[in-house]
Amino acid sequence: MSQPDAETLAIRDKLISTRRAIYSTTEAEVSKRWTYEEGIKRPYFHVKPLERVQLKNWKEYLDFEMEQGSHERMVVLFERCMIACALYEDFWLKYAKYLESHSVEGARNVYRRACTIHLPRKPNIHLNWAAFEEQQGNLDGARDILKTLEEAVPGLAMVTLRRVSLERRTGNLVNAERIFQEAVEHAKDTNTASFFSLKLARFLAKTKADTEGAKTVLKEAIEKDKENAKLYLQLLDLEFQQGVRPDEDRVLQCFDLAMASQLSADAKLTFSQRKVEFLEDFGSNVERLMTVYEEHQKLVKTHSGGKKRAQEGAGDDLVPAEKKHKLEENGTMSMPPPMTMPPPAPAPNSLPPPDPNAAPPPSYNYNWSTGYNQPSVSQVLELIVPLYSGTWKVAASIF
Repeated sequence: MSQPDAETLAIRDKLISTRRAIYSTTEAEVSKRWTYEEGIKRPYFHVKPLERVQLKNWKEYLDFEMEQGSHERMVVLFERCMIACALYEDFWLKYAKYLESHSVEGARNVYRRACTIHLPRKPNIHLNWAAFEEQQGNLDGARDILKTLEEAVPGLAMVTLRRVSLERRTGNLVNAERIFQEAVEHAKDTNTASFFSLKLARFLAKTKADTEGAKTVLKEAIEKDKENAKLYLQLLDLEFQQGVRPDEDRVLQCFDLAMASQLSADAKLTFSQRKVEFLEDFGSNVERLMTVYEEHQKLVKTHSGGKKRAQEGAGDDLVPAEKKHKLEENGTMSMPPPMTMPPPAPAPNSLPPPDPNAAPPPSYNYNWSTGYNQPSVSQVLELIVPLYSGTWKVAASIF
């Protein structure tokens, strides 16, 4: 077999060096991603949620690939991720946000796949899709997206507010007001209706400059929800902000409406305090100010007395159950039996109490008239004299 010539050897060396460079580069890239690839335990789709470790691994893998800067690798990795994480809108949003800077149609396709197939009831990604279409100038598409979401998941306030914002930004104020009115009429409960009434009143006053219409909306809402302090505050705010100087009589009417309502005592006290402050700052009649101030002081005393009684009632609830059952029929608490003190301990060197059953000593005399035995005079002196002598010695040592 003939030996290869020099030209053949040069070609072989060049091919080998080229393949070796490709192999080294590939090996280096694989080693960078090997940890992430080993962390993928479920590359297929399943309805069961993924573990946190799996989600963290996918997120870190995507962030790493973004830093590498290869668009082809990013698209391939996102598509792999969307198989296992098809039910997680965070990954769909990440994919769409990435594609927005590369391909508008590609980002739209990602939003469409996520919202119409995998996540038809997730509001966050729908709102982002609507904002994306609005940025691209597709206003009808944005309206359709929000309307479809509202029909799929009714009762979401954020969707209604986003629809109103879209119409307001496009200058279609009539449609914005109509959406608010429909939200008030079709509200499920009173709190939701009051919420949309507040939004509608603010929209009418600030966007359409229709203050009277805003007041009408608030008064109608107050008739349905008389215990909502926010409605009274909004109505008061509308009156207060009208003109350079607020109309004193109309502002006081708002205060009186709140004070005559079914609000709590704390809320009424707050309105009363603000009424006094308003007359101090803008009032034109000192007699009215003093009258309102006296009414406020009466309300403060009443409120303080009510709180004190409530605290006393709460203190009664703290009485233990074993004491409550001792209440007598007349409603008074039965007094516990008097405490008996133990007998005092005998003093040092004092005589022990006589024992009537003990046999008397021979030196004892008997006096049946007193009923107990009496010691003789000599025995008494034997006990008393040492005590007095000890006392005198202590006194002498002191002085």
